Amino acid sequence: MNETSAVIEAISVTVGDYTLRFENTTGEWWDYRSAPGKWSRKEILGHLIDSAHVNTDRLIRAQVEEVPSIVYAQDEWVAASGYADIDSAVLIAWWRMLNQRLLSTARNCPGENYSRKCRWHDGEVITLAYMLEDYHRHMLHHLTQLDAAP
Repeated sequence: MNETSAVIEAISVTVGDYTLRFENTTGEWWDYRSAPGKWSRKEILGHLIDSAHVNTDRLIRAQVEEVPSIVYAQDEWVAASGYADIDSAVLIAWWRMLNQRLLSTARNCPGENYSRKCRWHDGEVITLAYMLEDYHRHMLHHLTQLDAAP
């Protein structure tokens, strides 16, 4: 198994494990905010939904375009989507399905294409291989936030 395949598998395991955990939570748990003005758990999961969407776009576009610039305004996307008002079961399903799409796209990507590049949020040019590694780190960071709150 190469490094990229290992990252893809790690994402798959993380999504599977957390989907099961999320399905056993109550509505009140999802509404918790660590402080006024901070995202609720629903909004954090919504941000991860947005991240799955944007990173799937990166996986596709970087294979067919020369160094596309793919960025998004995370706070504005969360606010515009109204995740705080969406049923947690719907959010869990969207998160799982969008990650399944990302994983399918990643598994379909020819190995040599993981060296293709895109430009992201800070203007830095990165490879698709790095993007997948960072995607998993980013996901784990926010999933840890969900776990840390009471």
